[in-house]
Amino acid sequence: LQSPEKNASFSESQLLAICMDMFMAGSETTSKSLGFGFLYMLLTPEVVKKGQEEIDRVVGRERLPNLNDRPNMPYIEAIVYESVRVFMGRTFSIPHRALRDTTLHGYYVPKDTMVIANFNGTLMDENLWGDPQAFRPDRFLDENGKILVPDYYLPFGYGKHRCMGQTLARSNIFLFTASLLQNFDFVIPPGTEPPKTCGVDGVTPSPGAYYALVTNRC
Repeated sequence: LQSPEKNASFSESQLLAICMDMFMAGSETTSKSLGFGFLYMLLTPEVVKKGQEEIDRVVGRERLPNLNDRPNMPYIEAIVYESVRVFMGRTFSIPHRALRDTTLHGYYVPKDTMVIANFNGTLMDENLWGDPQAFRPDRFLDENGKILVPDYYLPFGYGKHRCMGQTLARSNIFLFTASLLQNFDFVIPPGTEPPKTCGVDGVTPSPGAYYALVTNRC
């Protein structure tokens, strides 16, 4: 913007719009992934226990987790990947437009065609995931317990037009997940039915309202 060569294709208002898109995309993915993630964790207490054991081992209870802990907490990172998968697997990508006539895997795509990716087709495909309806963070870990992300895991899109908010979103989901699991236990309230995992349609899907008993960890 400070360049003496004025570029009509980029302006301060466009910069502000891009920043707004980035933060909105990051916050939307964060809140919805956390909502679905903790919904599924209510139904899989073994995931909560395993995550808490890693947090206690790496961070302890005297301070909150931070991003410097992230490389040493692969299971919490795997919970993040799985939380994003079960949320984004219910969504479509934002629309893109073909700038020129092209072909993609043998399909002719004329110029100005609107292209929308169906994330359900990759993130919830039984042929790729085996049990896509299950909340299983271990699917993102190799035999040595290290993070292993398959090349068909593309919840944020691919290439130069992938979601700008992905780094912010994943960092925030990690911090919220680790901090909440460090300090609280999450269980289904006694006498209530297990919550349903079906979402509520909207601009992006949301988890249906559910009850959880949240208590301080001893």
